[in-house]
Amino acid sequence: MTETTKKLLWLSAGLALWITALVYGWAGVSLSSQALDHASAIAESQNRSITKSSNMDSVETYTGAQVLVLMQDRHKENPDVNVEFEGRLYPVQAEAGGDFPSSEISVTSTYKVEYGRDSTGKLEQISFTKLN
Repeated sequence: MTETTKKLLWLSAGLALWITALVYGWAGVSLSSQALDHASAIAESQNRSITKSSNMDSVETYTGAQVLVLMQDRHKENPDVNVEFEGRLYPVQAEAGGDFPSSEISVTSTYKVEYGRDSTGKLEQISFTKLN
């Protein structure tokens, strides 16, 4: 083999390795991006919190299990917020439990949530309506 042929073979081998590394790196970045997207989609419902203001434009939904937990624990986090469930108002309660009929919530159903706020933006009422 001549020296030129050897250099051409080394150049093509190096170029092939470089392109392989480039494709492998691109695939790794793409896979990581997809994993982050899926992880954020899974954890999105867990990141919800009741805040004083809302920037959401879309319809927000809760599962029945989330509604049930919110109703049972609302006296801890938001003691001054009334909750309306399927058209019935359950006013502020100082104690846990209260008069809320937890048997009426289907944990597998989806509920649309609407927030009632006063003129200053403070949360006053949460309304749940069953979607399915």
